[in-house]
Amino acid sequence: MNNIPFIHSLLTRINIILNGTEISADCRIGPGFFLAHTTGVVIGRNAEIGNNLLLFHNTTIGAKTPFDGLEEMPVIGDNVKIYAGVKVLGNIRIHNNCILGANTVITFDLEEGSTIVENREMYKIIKKHVKKRIVN
Repeated sequence: MNNIPFIHSLLTRINIILNGTEISADCRIGPGFFLAHTTGVVIGRNAEIGNNLLLFHNTTIGAKTPFDGLEEMPVIGDNVKIYAGVKVLGNIRIHNNCILGANTVITFDLEEGSTIVENREMYKIIKKHVKKRIVN
């Protein structure tokens, strides 16, 4: 049993070399996880990821301050799409059905159904409004 940390470390290094991906064995990932492109993906050890995450290259899901010993990681809900270059950092919650546009840095909670994209001057959050159906 004492060899398991060594084996885990060895397999992690091999995965980084072959795929350019570092996904901690301690993170929790739900079913339906899909990596569209593997290069540059990093997922920290306490991250929690729901079902059906679509994840593109050069993305990080991890601690905001990784060397403070707290390792507070994001919680990501179901049916979330994270596009290329996105960084999701810190003790935050990305609720279900969110879309995170390319090259955004997210350090705050996102409500369910939100879409966030980078604008040249600032970030823009677009919320989908559900139309209420009136039944007579």
